[in-house]
Amino acid sequence: MYKAYTLLLSLVLLLSSFTVTEAFTSIPKPSTPEFTAKYIDSSYDIPTSSSIDPYTGQTITTQAQHVDNRTIEVKVKNQPFTSYVDDKSNFTIELYYTIRVRGHFGGNWTEVFSVDNAHPVQSNSDYTTISLPLGGNIGPFASLPTNSSSQIDIQVEAMTGYFSRTVGFASWYFTGEESGWSSAQTLTIGETAQTSTPGASQLSTSPSVNPTVSQAFGLDLVGIAVVILFAVIIVLLVFVVIYLRKRGVSGSVKKPPV
Repeated sequence: MYKAYTLLLSLVLLLSSFTVTEAFTSIPKPSTPEFTAKYIDSSYDIPTSSSIDPYTGQTITTQAQHVDNRTIEVKVKNQPFTSYVDDKSNFTIELYYTIRVRGHFGGNWTEVFSVDNAHPVQSNSDYTTISLPLGGNIGPFASLPTNSSSQIDIQVEAMTGYFSRTVGFASWYFTGEESGWSSAQTLTIGETAQTSTPGASQLSTSPSVNPTVSQAFGLDLVGIAVVILFAVIIVLLVFVVIYLRKRGVSGSVKKPPV
């Protein structure tokens, strides 16, 4: 009987160790990011210039032109995270950021970085700076407004995991955890001063969450509950084994003859 209980206890300990290992090696969920956004106008003019063609001697005149160099600078506060190689997939787990925008007065959200584009990876400094160019005609930046006084809502999301391609196809997909979208900030094109008025179309109003102990060790709530459950089972089994041993010893004592 004692051997059976000892074997049962060993199996429970083995299963619990596998569960703890699985929980600690899972991809941690990132915190909702904090960020600021501002409009930057670095446009400049090239004046009219002239030169002499060395072969013909004719005067070549280059007309003046205006170079449009306007951007939206998104500055994200970094959170504690160290990249690592996942034992199961052999991919490097990184912390990425993604951004989506929409008009302040309505419309649909548009993600600036699609899965086919390289998402910004968290930098090694205190902040990750992401520059979004205005005036693009193609690609993900074409949805950004260029007219002065246009108001745009911006949200940022953190992602921990990796990107990979399906075998034989060109499509990409993301594997990992997402923080959920931050509260929206409203930016006015043409105003260099930053505004942080919450957008009327924001989906999330919850404040940014600081990293918890469970996130730091790669545990989610389910993993913690499983670990606690196995710990309780182990304690109960130990008490049962001790109780049965005591009963076995007391039952084996012979009564003196009358």
